[in-house]
Amino acid sequence: MYTNFLITNRIRAALATHLPRVEETIEPEKLPIGAKKIGEEITEVLEYNPSSIFVRKIIRPKYIVPEEQRIVIGSLPSLPIPKGNAGAGLLSQILVNKFGYHLPFYRQQQIFKSQGVILSEATICGWFNASTRLLVPLYDCLQKQLLQSNYLQIDESPIGVQGYS
Repeated sequence: MYTNFLITNRIRAALATHLPRVEETIEPEKLPIGAKKIGEEITEVLEYNPSSIFVRKIIRPKYIVPEEQRIVIGSLPSLPIPKGNAGAGLLSQILVNKFGYHLPFYRQQQIFKSQGVILSEATICGWFNASTRLLVPLYDCLQKQLLQSNYLQIDESPIGVQGYS
């Protein structure tokens, strides 16, 4: 037998204490002269601020040295993809979205579009491929380390393929 019962005095769970707090103070519009503060009402609301995409503008002033008839300019910091226009933060976000959150590129493309950045799927794929090539030395090092180990824990459960099980 199912019984409905009324729960009274529900207690809402406190919001996580490790989250940063952004304080917003709202004063009364018309505060009478001589009013004294006697306390505060505090309401905590959980908010979300999506990660931001920005353009890193690298300015390198050029100087001319008249005596030597040459131009001097600061060297450009190395970029993950030579002659590319994607920073390390953006490339790592694409990789994390792909492997960590299992987001296909078309869905990542939609997310970027909702943030006002139009990227073709081919561009995202190109950045992905170039980024994974950068990780080959790390892969090789990990593989070497694993093969030197005396004991590996691997899931070798067979997975049937249609028609080949």
